[in-house]
Amino acid sequence: MIGKAMTATLVLNKPDPRTLRMLRGAERSIEPPRANALSSGAPGDIEPKPRSAGCSLGQVRRILPARLRRALQISLILIFAVGIGSNETLAQARDLSTQSAGARKAEWLTFGDRGLGIAFSYPSNRRVVRDCRGNKNCVALVGKGARSDNYLIAFELFRGSLETVAVERGIFYRKDDGWIAKRRADTYPAEPIVGPGWQGLKAVVDCGFSDSNGYHTGKCLWVVLSNGWRSVVADTLGINEIDEDTMRSIQSIQFTRND
Repeated sequence: MIGKAMTATLVLNKPDPRTLRMLRGAERSIEPPRANALSSGAPGDIEPKPRSAGCSLGQVRRILPARLRRALQISLILIFAVGIGSNETLAQARDLSTQSAGARKAEWLTFGDRGLGIAFSYPSNRRVVRDCRGNKNCVALVGKGARSDNYLIAFELFRGSLETVAVERGIFYRKDDGWIAKRRADTYPAEPIVGPGWQGLKAVVDCGFSDSNGYHTGKCLWVVLSNGWRSVVADTLGINEIDEDTMRSIQSIQFTRND
């Protein structure tokens, strides 16, 4: 009886085939790793290394041919350059738009005086001052809010031709080879200037001015223009820059009377 019972117990405790497969799998999983055939020189399978999810630069270089890598680099450079060019183009467009908006805001007005016999245009950010230098034949342009004596350009009228007024009222002298401007001991080249119904001379010379901070040096513009009977002598103080608006006002001068 005892022998039969032991046999039955052994039969009941014998694992089934599925359990045996699980046990063998567990044994294989805890076996020490085999030596790498490349490092040890022993035959056998090379154990594969786990692959990363990404792709390194070195892998890209190994995978892509040299020509394709070069083409890819050129494409990236072109994309970067186009991006920079687009930004510069946009910046230039914004600058042009800003300048155009400023030009539209600058309204030009016309001054005319029958007694003086002249007319000229000037921007709306400047104002006209009559009787400049205490002379009724003088009219000047000053910035809005600026003192009347701190003029940007002054126009003074005289009777006479260009050759006469340029020497007697201006700073110009005629030489055999043309005109020059003279200021103290220095001489400067004189350039011709023409406008509607008149011709003249202009020159930029060194000059000085005094204010509450002392004596300063600058650049003064002198212009004499004439229609043959009447002449205008224009000058600046050297305090402000000789800008395009000032030159435009000079070029716009018209004589409205000849007597």
